[in-house]
Amino acid sequence: MEKRPQAKITLNINGTLTEQLAANGEMPLLRALGALAKRGQIEFVGSAKYHAILPLIPRKEVIRQIELNNLTNKKYFGRWYKPKGFFPPEMCWDNKLASVLKKFEFEWVILDEIAVNPAFKKTNNITTTCYDGTSRLHFFFRSRFASDLFTTAIVKSADHFLSLIGKRRTDDMLITAFDGENLGHHSPQMDNRFEEIIEHPSIRMLTHSELFRVCSTHKRVSPRASSWSSRPQDLKRGTPYPLWQYPGNTLQKIQWEITDIALRFVRRKKNEKYNTAQTLLDQALSSDQYWWASAMPWWGVDELLRGTALYLRAIEAIPLSSSTAASKKIHREFSRLEYLAKLWHSSGKAGKIKRAFLRHEPLERFFGGEKVK
Repeated sequence: MEKRPQAKITLNINGTLTEQLAANGEMPLLRALGALAKRGQIEFVGSAKYHAILPLIPRKEVIRQIELNNLTNKKYFGRWYKPKGFFPPEMCWDNKLASVLKKFEFEWVILDEIAVNPAFKKTNNITTTCYDGTSRLHFFFRSRFASDLFTTAIVKSADHFLSLIGKRRTDDMLITAFDGENLGHHSPQMDNRFEEIIEHPSIRMLTHSELFRVCSTHKRVSPRASSWSSRPQDLKRGTPYPLWQYPGNTLQKIQWEITDIALRFVRRKKNEKYNTAQTLLDQALSSDQYWWASAMPWWGVDELLRGTALYLRAIEAIPLSSSTAASKKIHREFSRLEYLAKLWHSSGKAGKIKRAFLRHEPLERFFGGEKVK
């Protein structure tokens, strides 16, 4: 982007990643991002520091995650970190979040199109209009198909990308949003394809806030509870966050029981002596552990156990906690989780769920450069 002044992006960088980059010798990268923000090529957005699924945690925890994220990123990016927009992790949305975001003076939110287009109707022209919602928040809705192309290996060139989205679109404005690690790390060659797309003469890039200048109309909307992974059948079943809380997934049920126990126990301790426990609890709320327990199609025994173990560490960081009922219960639940996760793996149950899920996926998925099977 330094060599391509026409390139513009709206960037979410969670505070925990900012800290990890700084701790691992990547301050030059952080300074470069700040310089691009100064030049107007990057617009930072707010989010949750540890990538928690905000609709599934208490309001106080939502506020804390956003406050921590703001403090961390302002520390490293200074006055160039001034987010007007908000990216809810995994685009998990519930309208109860609106009042929290207005408390922080956010102006807009980016969500997946399924929040207003649950059947993915191709005639639903959602990207040519700015949407206004509750608490005077504005909403942008990404095109899932166009965004998901960046998670695959099927795009061969910028022209090929344009031809693919042309089959799905009837207007001239396109909103995409995806994880940055898809550009080359997960999806082979997509970093090169992205460079070609940036340089294509028919493509003009804008930040999300700049889109307000080209919106022809404004419409009122009340986005439904959803995520960027929700499918139409999930919403019909009343399951808006299927990869993190799916009915019948015993592993996730145990994880959320552990979460509840830890939150009630640790947050009662407000003394400065318990800062370590508080920080471990903040980290434990990350979405990853529940995601790896979904088997839709993401599955990893070590990953789901390692993430959930942070709740145990949070409780153990409090002096004399080992003899408490909360500590004993959370250890019992963790042992049950460990046993069942290993059983799901060894019996083939996780693999069966994974294969059934992939049969209905419209695009191939890649992770770490390899096709997900």
